[in-house]
Amino acid sequence: MRGSLFVLIALPVAAIVLSGDALALTDAGTDAADSGPIDPGPTSTADSIAAGVSAKESCSCVFVVHQSDAYCKAFGSPADYVTVNVQIDRAGMGVTSRFLEATRTAHYVEGNGCTLDP
Repeated sequence: MRGSLFVLIALPVAAIVLSGDALALTDAGTDAADSGPIDPGPTSTADSIAAGVSAKESCSCVFVVHQSDAYCKAFGSPADYVTVNVQIDRAGMGVTSRFLEATRTAHYVEGNGCTLDP
């Protein structure tokens, strides 16, 4: 007969409280009324995500890897059959991408690389 070792690990559990239009995240064991609602931020859509990926990747291509504008515009497009409008602003060290109705911008920050604007 083989012996088995069972280890029980207790982890704090978070509870999600939905009430009306508010979304609140609370720690286990605390009263939901003690902590205010957490702002979920802007709603992400597939269009917004595609524009964001394009802006961030194109920005990194231009300002981190130092490739040409033409190469980075193509690099930031997800596929040949998808049209993404990529605008590179070398003076402002940023890239703006538009995909369908969504527009996202990424900027280069020295020491941090490119990050998406909120």
